[in-house]
Amino acid sequence: MIGILFIGLVITLAAYIMLAKTWGDDSKKAKKQERAEIIRQLLALSDRENSISAASPPVRSRTPLTNQAM
Repeated sequence: MIGILFIGLVITLAAYIMLAKTWGDDSKKAKKQERAEIIRQLLALSDRENSISAASPPVRSRTPLTNQAM
């Protein structure tokens, strides 16, 4: 009787572990894809900023340097 209960418990535990691994892999893949998309967007924004800053002259401050020191 105890042997049958033990075997059922082991089978149930094995099934739970297998389901947890399959569901866990999908979320990891989704997270990796989301991270990759975020990195692509950040790189695109960085490239845009670099191209804009290279095309335009540097912005100068309108206030004189003496006022900034105070």
